Amino acid sequence: MDILWGMDRVRKALGAVGWAARWARNHGPGLAYQTRKAEIPSVIRKRTVARLSSVVHQIDDELRFLNDMRNVLRKLPHIDDEFTVVVAGYPNVGKSSFIRITSSASPEIAAYPFTTKGVIVGHRYAGTGRMQFIDTPGLLDRPTSERNKIERQALTAIMNLADVVLCIIDPSEHCGYPIEEQVRLLHEIEAMVGIPVVPVANKSDLLYFDGYLNMSTETGEGISEVLETLIGFRKQSEQQDEPVSC
Repeated sequence: MDILWGMDRVRKALGAVGWAARWARNHGPGLAYQTRKAEIPSVIRKRTVARLSSVVHQIDDELRFLNDMRNVLRKLPHIDDEFTVVVAGYPNVGKSSFIRITSSASPEIAAYPFTTKGVIVGHRYAGTGRMQFIDTPGLLDRPTSERNKIERQALTAIMNLADVVLCIIDPSEHCGYPIEEQVRLLHEIEAMVGIPVVPVANKSDLLYFDGYLNMSTETGEGISEVLETLIGFRKQSEQQDEPVSC
């Protein structure tokens, strides 16, 4: 919520609704009593409705804000508590294509940046368990203060949800960004988290990048090797979670 709206804004809206609720609790019984005792109840009833309408009018903007927030929250994906791979990287490097091929998610794919506007979740059964894949919006190599709301969603997923980060780069630069900037982003992510980061060079059908796992979401080449690497990390995680027998 802090990323999408800012906690100060949310607290302000909730505080306004709380004030209206307290007003109703404090004044409601008295207004009801006056209505029952009045010689002409309809007159008092109209005054009561007018006062209540005035209170609601004062918090109208906050009620609309909270309603919009509720509608957005309804659409947010459910995140399960299971082994999670967060897929990160620059826009248009093939993150959504990888997610579509390897999991149950169906993200929008297009040949322009920032197609993914939010976090998308998919799952894949592998061996005896299930893996959760999270497709994140594209990140750019720039200071955190200059990153937009979409990029901050990606950072939140990387820092709070991932067991492993799969960082995809495009050495062919068909994504529209220099490989040097993409590698700097990779190093930033590696320094940011205390979990494994798996760098993978996509679009190997256009250019093979030495020193990295290579794959092509266009031809399918190398994807099974990437999945095996991720499954290996999941197995390590399961072994660490097993209780130690005395």
